[in-house]
Amino acid sequence: MPELRVKASKICHFPMCPKRCKIEVLKLQRHMPPSGRAQVQGSKMHRRYSLPYKSWDRRLLRYQLKKKYGPVFERRLQVDQVELVVRGAYDDLRVLQDRRRNSRSKKAVSLIEVKTTSKKFMWRPEILAAVFQLQIYLWLMKNAIEALGYPVHSRHYLEVFSQKTGRLIRRLVVYEDPNIEKRLMYVVRAFQGLEKVQIPPRYVCKICPKNVKKECDWFNGYR
Repeated sequence: MPELRVKASKICHFPMCPKRCKIEVLKLQRHMPPSGRAQVQGSKMHRRYSLPYKSWDRRLLRYQLKKKYGPVFERRLQVDQVELVVRGAYDDLRVLQDRRRNSRSKKAVSLIEVKTTSKKFMWRPEILAAVFQLQIYLWLMKNAIEALGYPVHSRHYLEVFSQKTGRLIRRLVVYEDPNIEKRLMYVVRAFQGLEKVQIPPRYVCKICPKNVKKECDWFNGYR
């Protein structure tokens, strides 16, 4: 059975643009070094975000997860005659007091997805991709977290920070997608031409990296 290995940070672009997602996942784009200051600054902010102590419970759980599963999580999903392998490394997590009446534990875990931007806000297609990415991480990690004795909270968070000021400019609550596997199957079938996809609005092309645009017949057909 053929195997398709994908990164969560790439396949999550499908809600933003199916063509970009296919190009990135199937590695059709030419190699291109990191795109300047914005990407470098974003990487630095991600590292700083994960460094602080914050809480003992968080530090302990992050250590337990890394020791048992490593820094990257992986799950497999059979899609027709293709075995999809999804891999990803989460940004951060929080161990919260769980005050739900039906909870047997006093603690629950929320996953955090961190995004940075040099703009004043993130566009809706970018938000959709980030939410999908966080839902994929939850799918990848939920069983591992629960195996360590921690229930997973119903609410998770997408946090968007300004690269210019370092301040939090938006926080969104994200919920688990019960149909996440069906969505991933749909993406693979779309790559194979078995599902219809919609061309995104023209302005979405402004978000795409240059190396993706070079390979994109949609973008080049617009011009």
